[in-house]
Amino acid sequence: MLLRAAVGTAAPQARIPALGAAELVGAALDAFAADPQLLTAQRDRIRLLLIDDAQQLDPQAAGWFERWRQAPISP
Repeated sequence: MLLRAAVGTAAPQARIPALGAAELVGAALDAFAADPQLLTAQRDRIRLLLIDDAQQLDPQAAGWFERWRQAPISP
């Protein structure tokens, strides 16, 4: 979204590349590591997270969930 605002929606640079599931999880982990307040804010916003077939999570996705689970919740 910031890129689109910077270059305009018609510019070729505004295209967002397709990401796979592993890339999305990795990007979320990187964002949470860079900004711990982002994780806390998202944890406050989403109070309940259900995961279907958790036994099939890969190590990276399991790490994301563990980080999410341990994040503080504002009172």
